[in-house]
Amino acid sequence: MAAIYGIVGDADLSELSAIGQRLTHRGTSVREWAVAPNCLLGHWADASSTAQSGLPVAFDGYLENTSEVAELLGIDDLFPAPEYLLAALIGRFGPEGARYLEGQFAVAMWDDANERLLLIRDRSGVRPLVATRSRGRYLFASEYKALLAIPDVRAEPNLDVLRHIHCTKLPMIDTTLLAGVSHVRRSAWTAVTAATEEAKRYWTPRVAIAPRSDDEHVAALRHAFLESTRRQVTGFDPIGVQLSGGFDSALVLGGIHEVAPEVKVHTFTAGYGVDDPEMIDAARLARHFGTVHHPLVLDPDDIPELLPPVVWHEEDFLGREEQVYEYMLVGEASKYVKMLIAGYEADVTVGGMPRHMLAWLTMRFPLARAPLAEFYHYTQTGLLPRSMMGRALVRLYYRGQRDIPPPRVIGTDYEPEAESLRRVGKQPFSEYLARGIEEVFGMEQAEQLHRAWGVSYNAPYLNPQYMECTLSIPDRLKIRGLTQKYVLRRVAEGILPPDAVRRRKTLQRLKHDERFSSVIDRMADQLLDQATVRNRGLFDVQVVDQLRQRPADGKPYSTAQAYRLWTLIETELWCRIFMDQRGERPQ
Repeated sequence: MAAIYGIVGDADLSELSAIGQRLTHRGTSVREWAVAPNCLLGHWADASSTAQSGLPVAFDGYLENTSEVAELLGIDDLFPAPEYLLAALIGRFGPEGARYLEGQFAVAMWDDANERLLLIRDRSGVRPLVATRSRGRYLFASEYKALLAIPDVRAEPNLDVLRHIHCTKLPMIDTTLLAGVSHVRRSAWTAVTAATEEAKRYWTPRVAIAPRSDDEHVAALRHAFLESTRRQVTGFDPIGVQLSGGFDSALVLGGIHEVAPEVKVHTFTAGYGVDDPEMIDAARLARHFGTVHHPLVLDPDDIPELLPPVVWHEEDFLGREEQVYEYMLVGEASKYVKMLIAGYEADVTVGGMPRHMLAWLTMRFPLARAPLAEFYHYTQTGLLPRSMMGRALVRLYYRGQRDIPPPRVIGTDYEPEAESLRRVGKQPFSEYLARGIEEVFGMEQAEQLHRAWGVSYNAPYLNPQYMECTLSIPDRLKIRGLTQKYVLRRVAEGILPPDAVRRRKTLQRLKHDERFSSVIDRMADQLLDQATVRNRGLFDVQVVDQLRQRPADGKPYSTAQAYRLWTLIETELWCRIFMDQRGERPQ
């Protein structure tokens, strides 16, 4: 566990300590010190941390290629402390040296020669880091609840981000829901002084198709996947796997069995009950590989107790229930393992999401591109297409289900922009996926939910060498016919049983039945009454009341209506925690 934080500009250690006290859940020992007259750093870590106290470096995370970087630098110790390794790497190559690093990291390092602070984040943005400017100072921390310990940091929502979340169910990439606070850029280094900041990318995903046969592409990706898995498993025994009923986590489990058959593996699956297909398929796979399996059932009646800490930990919430599943699952896993391996972002590089199929179709059928692009945009934002053909596609796909647009946020006219589906280059689908790698969502939120229980997580699909290998594979091997992730399914042959290789994309969902709707009603009674909505001033009272109207005869809410209410409930919880209580942990 770890957290980093600091102040550039006029400050004292008591202010730094106030920030640090909001991050005690991320470590067991703390160090706070002045690295320069105008720069203070803080670092929470495990008691077992090997942090080097003599260096002006605060580090959160871990590196997967420590020995290779040490060899590059000519360091005899092949496993030096990461702070020492980073100081040597940046001392030789400057902040661009971050391109040599693999793993998860957020780094703060004082550059004395240039009198500036360097902040560096990993390529996928797994390790969180946020920052703001206040009274001529630059404040940063692993989580923004810590920044609210400083009284002059505003406790207000960014209305554009709030509208974005209600439209897309996802946070923004660079800007947080807390007004004035932004994410430090991922895949980049940022140089900070009290008055200025400059960010520059050290890595950008590039499509570079390798001249290989189809079989050679499959072999190359298999090697990259297994090597990534081997790096992430090394040093952990036992190890945990977040096992859903889908293909991605199944391949992770198969990969671990392939590269480390001697390691004891615990698998964890959460679902809504014994009839949940996710739980049934996961249990079957766990038996096949002989894991210690832990099935967990989420009782809808537990949601009112679980949701406030979920919102507090993840901060910029996601408008879907899998975050509650994950919080519960990681809590159980923390009793057995310190590292969970998951199937995160397998879809991003090889086209496994439903939206990827839509994008593929727009590129294959130019005459239908406009209505397909409108339909694609609707699936991502909930904003109805303008054309008759686009609306017809919505009606056809959703089979007449009543459309429920996202509620307007009072005080902003923001609308999510349509994602570009234009054809670019000779491999347009791969170019589209490369753009998506830079915009993966929820990495920070997942890390913060794991950190709540003192557990780390990783995924072979996040490894830079694996991602670059996928960008060397042509479009024809990513979606073939109706088969998505075709090349990755070829990789899985011989690693997974045949039925698991063919398994479709699945999503972790609760049953949206009468019982779930009753829980939504009870929470809405407490959080979305007319007086609360009116006083908060974010949404029209009548719109919220209309959303709260249950269908006739006590039938459950439609999925669309349930998600609109779920996100409104999360919004009010966020306001109570981060506005009313200024980020204090909810009781």
